[in-house]
Amino acid sequence: MNRSEQLHQLIRAAFPEEGPRAGTDERILHDASTIMKQSHSAIKQESPASIWRHIMRSPITRTAAMITVIVSAFWAYYQIGGNSDGTPTVLYLLNAATAAENAWFAGEQTVHIVNRIVISPQHDANDLGILMENLESNFDKANFDAFYRRLLTPRGMEFFSLDPNGHRHNHHLELVDPQAGKATIEDHIWYDPSTGRYARLLTRTDRVLFAHSFDGHHVYLAQRDDQGKLIIQSDPVTASFSAPKNLAGFLGSTTAEVRKLLEIKDILIRGKPTESTIRGKAVHVYKLSYLGIMDMGSPYVQLSVDKNDQSIVRIEFIANQKTALTIDHLSMTPGVLPSTGWDLSALPGSHKLPITDVTVRHETGRTGLTVQEMAERATFPVFIFGKDPYGTVHRTISESIDPVSQAERLFVIMYETQHEVAVGLFQCRTLDRYVKAQTKNVNLQTVQAIITTSNGFKVHDLDANVNAFILNLLFASLDKKAAENRNCYLLESPDGQFMFLGVDGWLPSNELEQLTESLVSAQDYVPNNESIPKTVVDLNLATQSTLEQRVIPWLLLGRFDFNAYSSEPAVEKARKLAFDDEIPDLSTFTPEVRVQDKEYAWTSCYGQTINYQNYGQSINLGAVYGTSSPGICYGRTRIIMSERTEAVLGIGSPDAVKIWLNGRLIHEVWGKRGAWPDTDLVPVTLRPGENHLVFKTMHSHGNEWRLFCHFKEGNKVIYAPTMEERTRGFIAVQGNSRPEPRPRLQKLEVDLGRNERDLVPVKLVSLSELDTVSISVSGPGAALCTSWIEKDYQLRAGDRAPLRLPNPPRIWLEVDSHKHDPGVYELTVSLSSGQGTELRIPGTVTIHDVALPEERTVGMNPHVCVVNLSWGAGYKPEARKRLEVFLDDLAMLRNTVCGLFYTYNPANVLHQVKIAGTDQTLHTAGQAGIIDINNLPDLDFSFFDPWIAGSGKRGMTRLEINGRLYLSEHERAFAKAVLGDDIVCSDEISWKMLMWLHSEFRDYAISRGMTETWAKIDTQLTPETIPDYVQTARRYQTIGYRTYTSNASNFTREATWLNQLNAQNDSWHMGYGNTPSFFELTRGTQGTTAVPLDEGDQVWYNDGGNYNKPYEEGRTKAWRACAIGAHGYTWWIYWWGNSTDQIVWYDQETERIIHSPIWHGLRDGNEDAAYYHMLQQRLRAQGDQEGLARLAALTGKTEDAPLRMIQVSYNGLVCDDIAGPIGFHQFNQAKREVLRMLCTDQ
Repeated sequence: MNRSEQLHQLIRAAFPEEGPRAGTDERILHDASTIMKQSHSAIKQESPASIWRHIMRSPITRTAAMITVIVSAFWAYYQIGGNSDGTPTVLYLLNAATAAENAWFAGEQTVHIVNRIVISPQHDANDLGILMENLESNFDKANFDAFYRRLLTPRGMEFFSLDPNGHRHNHHLELVDPQAGKATIEDHIWYDPSTGRYARLLTRTDRVLFAHSFDGHHVYLAQRDDQGKLIIQSDPVTASFSAPKNLAGFLGSTTAEVRKLLEIKDILIRGKPTESTIRGKAVHVYKLSYLGIMDMGSPYVQLSVDKNDQSIVRIEFIANQKTALTIDHLSMTPGVLPSTGWDLSALPGSHKLPITDVTVRHETGRTGLTVQEMAERATFPVFIFGKDPYGTVHRTISESIDPVSQAERLFVIMYETQHEVAVGLFQCRTLDRYVKAQTKNVNLQTVQAIITTSNGFKVHDLDANVNAFILNLLFASLDKKAAENRNCYLLESPDGQFMFLGVDGWLPSNELEQLTESLVSAQDYVPNNESIPKTVVDLNLATQSTLEQRVIPWLLLGRFDFNAYSSEPAVEKARKLAFDDEIPDLSTFTPEVRVQDKEYAWTSCYGQTINYQNYGQSINLGAVYGTSSPGICYGRTRIIMSERTEAVLGIGSPDAVKIWLNGRLIHEVWGKRGAWPDTDLVPVTLRPGENHLVFKTMHSHGNEWRLFCHFKEGNKVIYAPTMEERTRGFIAVQGNSRPEPRPRLQKLEVDLGRNERDLVPVKLVSLSELDTVSISVSGPGAALCTSWIEKDYQLRAGDRAPLRLPNPPRIWLEVDSHKHDPGVYELTVSLSSGQGTELRIPGTVTIHDVALPEERTVGMNPHVCVVNLSWGAGYKPEARKRLEVFLDDLAMLRNTVCGLFYTYNPANVLHQVKIAGTDQTLHTAGQAGIIDINNLPDLDFSFFDPWIAGSGKRGMTRLEINGRLYLSEHERAFAKAVLGDDIVCSDEISWKMLMWLHSEFRDYAISRGMTETWAKIDTQLTPETIPDYVQTARRYQTIGYRTYTSNASNFTREATWLNQLNAQNDSWHMGYGNTPSFFELTRGTQGTTAVPLDEGDQVWYNDGGNYNKPYEEGRTKAWRACAIGAHGYTWWIYWWGNSTDQIVWYDQETERIIHSPIWHGLRDGNEDAAYYHMLQQRLRAQGDQEGLARLAALTGKTEDAPLRMIQVSYNGLVCDDIAGPIGFHQFNQAKREVLRMLCTDQ
């Protein structure tokens, strides 16, 4: 058996007494062994948003994040994930170290391990209690960061003992006086594998601090009393006692501390490991830090790992750039018996010594408390359920030290049921103080809880984004797989005290209500062996008799995955099959449904989730099911009406959705989109008596799984239609983001320059179901207009739109000024349903005597690899035609970027690139061994002419290649293939070959029309990797590329980091919400600039979406860039070759592009920006300050600004943005003013 196989076997045995961890994907037993088999680089690690940004979304999500911090100090959580640069994951380090240490205990002889522990004082660190008080006084980012940093700084070391029943007890080694000097402690461990006996001894010089042992019959614990006297306690073990099987987790100092470290989720390996030597051992040194706070004083951990056996040689905890705790593994010696004796009878040193600089605090955590013990030990009101959850078989009460106040305790009450449902109630003074601190400016009385019980308790639903982590922490100790359905809540007592409630498994809402109703003070608890009765679901739990009911009660069925439809459930075909297939019989209701030999039950759910963003009523299915993984669920509600009622159903869903009313399909959407209220408005007629409303929603991508579904007053009520409109069956309104009712469309006004196009919406509100509505245009302006019908987001020429459910098409007019002289063209738009009179809407098209500038002054990067547009086969006629169609379309979009992603794997070009002047490719030349590294030849890239030259001819002259921060196997494989097997391709040789390829390609690209050449280096940098980025960027700059990293959002608040990046970062890309802080540092005020950007540096913001984004949103993007002075924006994505990531479709039959409205919005906005910049440049050249002020006022903050900027918040980041109501009329008004000013200036 080789070393890898040994480690694999040991990892599987590492955690037997703890059982599987919290969550199928997070379970140590599974992941440890899997990770040993996988390549490290195969697991991609996503960097989440900063903790502060996430916390500041809303008070409730702030609370959830804080619960995470507090709970994570005591319950284990293990992170999975890999690093794109090939470094190990944190989980891998943990499991490899655990396996290595367990190997020490797996021999035949007694083993003796010696560690050295050094605890250093933190002289300049404020007490956590003071920092909490600061938060209570002013809950801002500075105080939060200070609190969080201190919370993550170790104040000593945790270790364990077992009592006679085998229960684990926690002990804490710490300094008596935190302001005193550092203390050095020796840690001795003995273990006899043949008998399971063990002993542990901690000493300071000649003083015994702690000792614990098991001699096969008794457990022994030595600890000092308040007078310094050493007391040895001996207890015979009971029948329930079992010796620990995972010795590394129980006795191993280094591994135990790494485990505690990993209780915080956002800990990541930063950068590449360095190499060093410790006591003659070659080690890899890894730096681990917390993602949420990454300033110069942030806590981090440095792990030194033995390169031979992967054991941890040294672990250092560092805060404020000073070492707080060091644990050194000094030796491991077999065959040595404990000097203390297995019964501690030979403990060395004096047994009575005064306590000086260091001590051991005992009972910092324990399990198995009674309710009475909890009530007696608590210093604040604690509660317990008067009735256990249905089917409870085991209740456990645990306690630990409150991380903020050492005199306080925190308590967790865990209920396990026979139905594999677990319920955990977490109570802590710090949690209560924290919630009150961050909600003190929010009137929680105005926020409707999902449950308010008769005894005054309230239940708030916590955000799904943080559910999984909090629940993993809470349920980590359970010996069970994580349930598919998980949820968590914030409970508020009648006196305003907050607690956290977690549920692993399905807990129907009525059972949740009954549990909350049964809450009593622990002091008043009377044991009664009562449980909540099993829920019998019927339609009475989801019945309403008025449309004014704020919260719609639902029954839910699911969640169903896609595995039954394909061996690859993630593929589009499987999702479509699952969406088309109806699992339950929708015509009748039965409480339970059998699907593929598995029983599913309809369960009750409250439809209101708590948030502070005015999203409206929604069902947070991600929270209900505890996952945002792809899946399907059904919902059902019953509405009893006294009379026939007209209404509108407002629908919003992240992906596909179907709606049935009384068994009839009335609405269907297939596609990928974001969930927003009232995305779809569906008129419905409710009959007298019972009405049954059923939805089916599918989630297939990473956003929140949230469904909006609520009743609004019917269109006939909202719009108060005239008799003529009722007869006609529809109303034409302005298409914009204004809430219903929208203004009626009285007149169309379109302003254009010469040789351009605009798309104009003609929004119809249906008053009844119509077969078709036809559109025609008459008058002089008719020659400029083409009508388009939108169906499933695709625009096709046509003049008849059926207004039939479930998906009524929409009507658009494209107005084209090509081949027409400047002037005013009158027109009339006629709309007819064949019922009543025709609706005639007058309009004018004004062509201003201004030519659309050829220069693309606002950059746009659509994140498309031009080679992919023809499947890499630009030399084939059919593929060449397709490529040219796409390139023409990108040019119409005024795209500026020619993106080429081959550089992520340079070996892809081995068969396409030739040695200049020969027919030999790099592949054949490499095989022949004719390339001399000291005399590298010129290269011929003419294979790429269809893409590079084709882009250049169409104005896409900003070449962007992608480079990695570090060398990977791809770059090394390229160097090896070119130079041959006889050359040892060191890192420096690989870099040289890579730079040769890119330098030659740059020269070629410039010869084919490229005017800018850029190298984008990786996508996610951290402060620790800035030096590596600078080094890599210099390599590209040396060969002529300008360089940037595609997301600088992590650095926009820190001048230090921006200055470190500045010289090697020529383009700054960030989320729009990060731009204010970035401009504050880089543009400065009153002549002072914290980060003076280099001349020619550019600023871009990142955005994106697919075909389901509205026209208005697309047109906003370039105007937003004009408003803030950005050079451009990125848009993920134009076309990616699948059915969701695209805003256009390629029609194979017609060999033409089919557009979505968002494509037109982006194009029209880019054209608007071209006029804007042309005018701005002219006014600046003339020194016309008044004109510049008029121009800026178009996106000003006054009420009359056409594109008004208001203050908004994106994930806690406050910025100014163009906000609604906004539609074509507002865009045209702003554009008209620009065109008029241009004409006047001429």
